[in-house]
Amino acid sequence: MRRFAFTMLGASIACAAQAQSTEKFTVTSGAVEVPIEVARPAGRGPFAPVLYIHAKRGFEDVDREHMRALAADGFLVLAPDWLAGNMLELRSADGQRVIAMSLQARESLDDEQVAAIERHARIISAPIDHIESSAGGSVRCMLAEVHLPRIVA
Repeated sequence: MRRFAFTMLGASIACAAQAQSTEKFTVTSGAVEVPIEVARPAGRGPFAPVLYIHAKRGFEDVDREHMRALAADGFLVLAPDWLAGNMLELRSADGQRVIAMSLQARESLDDEQVAAIERHARIISAPIDHIESSAGGSVRCMLAEVHLPRIVA
């Protein structure tokens, strides 16, 4: 039994040593860009793919730990950052394009993604951490709930 325990301990240490760091990419389909994070196993594939979906709060360190653990077990882990797309394009009163998002969504973007958005519109972000982490929701959802008054003919 003791020999089995040492063998299992050695195997788990070997697996942990193979854990990879996560890498960030952007996947494009037409005009839509989605940021993703990928954790790859060590060695040569093929590897079974796993789609990892993070919680409402966006990517956190614990998510990356889970992704690395799955990669150490031999899975290719793909994780789209669906919160990064939680934004809404609007027009200001003078017709300029504005992208509204939470501060957390803004902070999930890297410099290249921010630059790409700012080539087309001005970014406006607000901290709504309590809403995002408790009841859920986003700036996009809250603004979509704002309706203009009805015009009665």
